[in-house]
Amino acid sequence: MSTTEQNRAVELLFERTHVELWSFALRMSGDVETASDLVQDTYLRALHHRLPGDERAAKAWLYRTLLNRARDLHRRRSVRRRDPRAAHAAVAIGEAPNPEAAIVSRERLDGLMARLDPRRRAILLLHELEGRPVEWIASTFRIRVSTVRWHLAQTRGELRRALGLERRGTREAPG
Repeated sequence: MSTTEQNRAVELLFERTHVELWSFALRMSGDVETASDLVQDTYLRALHHRLPGDERAAKAWLYRTLLNRARDLHRRRSVRRRDPRAAHAAVAIGEAPNPEAAIVSRERLDGLMARLDPRRRAILLLHELEGRPVEWIASTFRIRVSTVRWHLAQTRGELRRALGLERRGTREAPG
């Protein structure tokens, strides 16, 4: 494939997938600017990579590449991890009696999601928020269906444990 043909193929793929990919990147990163950077980097890599001819496979390549870029970013940020005490919210998810508490709950959930391993976060977001079947996720990330299910179970358990610890900590806090 010539450079012109490759550029046109990526352009067509961009037109068909950029909104969906950006939405996924935003859910992965939680930040508009970071999501935009991740998507831009992913399409730049696509320009320099021979993409699969079939659109479904090319789309899967884009998701894998974006996930890998998000993982790299997560690793760099984990070195500069924030104060762990800042991650504890006063109100647990689902117990928000007013709009302010709902915002705190949302921020708490965002904080928990940000601490997840990028692959697990991606699998959870694709399945729970995007409604992707486990078979699609397995095919996209080139892993077994059972591995996707294992990641989902582990991630849900990790979130439940984190919320459970916070609920106990919140109740025991002096007031």
